[in-house]
Amino acid sequence: MVAPIDACRHEPETRTVGGQAFSRIGDYVYRVDRWERRQPGGPVCMIGVACFPLYERPRNETHLLLVRLEGPVDLARLRSYLDDRILSDGSAVFDSLQRVPPLSPTLNLAKLRAALPGALEPLHVTDGRWVIYGGRILHGADPSTLEAVLIAFIAPNDHARALRPIVRDRHAVFYGSQRIDGADPVTFMLFHYASDRLHPGGNLPDTGWIGLDGRNGWYLSDNAAEPLGLSTQRHRALLRELAQLRRQNQLEPLGPAAVD
Repeated sequence: MVAPIDACRHEPETRTVGGQAFSRIGDYVYRVDRWERRQPGGPVCMIGVACFPLYERPRNETHLLLVRLEGPVDLARLRSYLDDRILSDGSAVFDSLQRVPPLSPTLNLAKLRAALPGALEPLHVTDGRWVIYGGRILHGADPSTLEAVLIAFIAPNDHARALRPIVRDRHAVFYGSQRIDGADPVTFMLFHYASDRLHPGGNLPDTGWIGLDGRNGWYLSDNAAEPLGLSTQRHRALLRELAQLRRQNQLEPLGPAAVD
């Protein structure tokens, strides 16, 4: 693109794929989002040496948003799967418009389904062999045993930020697409802390998300699961504090990782 889209006097020719519109511009394929905004008009003020009141008529403004698909794409062969979640031209595969890295064996598009049936947001998809999240592969994930990690406790806090999906299978725990090294899927639990009620210790923000299993703990930042390096004593104390808070709030007992 060599100029703002509103400088273009020609409408991009689009092709509908599923419920989306795409256009080839130069060497690239773009998803084209179009919407109109009504400007009500009325008096405006032109600022200069003095203010001269002017009147603008109501008008409709057309807005375009172009999202480029990475790499070469055969627009004529582009197809939609899973309610537009997945796109493919038979060679390149896109998950939520993010290009999926090459796989061997290749992704079976005919068998695609939500990896976590019943989830409010189907953020993981699978063909029965591969599990994909946001265009990235959960290497080694077992789709037959994949499940969401439940939240053990949320400390009362008005500023609790949203958390990317954290899931586990019979072998491992995944934060987004990151496999959390050393995490035990059987005892792993998730909780949100606030320093005035519960704090894991160390140089951490006053509020945030923690993953905890029977041996270790991880701070879940926006980008990655980061090991806390808790001592055995502090780890056991944290589990006791968490269990006590749950009893005070009349919540169900914790899982196998809890220490009373």
